[in-house]
Amino acid sequence: LAAPDRFLNIVNRRLAALFNGEGYFASGWSGVVNAATGEVNYANAGHPTPLLVSRAGQPRCLEGHGAALGLFADAPYRCFRTRLDCGETLLVYTDGAFEIMNSEQQELDVEGLMDYVAGLDLSRGEAALDQLREKLLKYSNQLRLPDDLTLVSLHRPA
Repeated sequence: LAAPDRFLNIVNRRLAALFNGEGYFASGWSGVVNAATGEVNYANAGHPTPLLVSRAGQPRCLEGHGAALGLFADAPYRCFRTRLDCGETLLVYTDGAFEIMNSEQQELDVEGLMDYVAGLDLSRGEAALDQLREKLLKYSNQLRLPDDLTLVSLHRPA
């Protein structure tokens, strides 16, 4: 589907029927990127807000939130737009990237994640994501992260 909001509406209705009001839910983010123009159309369903990282390495949160999937069959989802300029990177991540406690029981939070992202060269793709994973693991002071972690980056070359 070319419309992220419509896609999330379909997924939501199906999950609501499957979960049958038992309190289960899922989060999701759907986006369509025009590689030629850098235009990104997206919708969010209870998912952490992706970061748009400037060419200079400064991250900012995208706008747009929606209800988690499966809770309300008629929940509306809205399509948002942004532009990925040359040299910029879109970073989509799960809550396992910022709901991390350190040894003093202080949560990293989204601001802390943004600080880590600001120091990376995301044009390096997977190598940069590996570096971010290592920073998150070091923050947690554990052998492995306590929650699942998914990081997806989309870089538009300069």
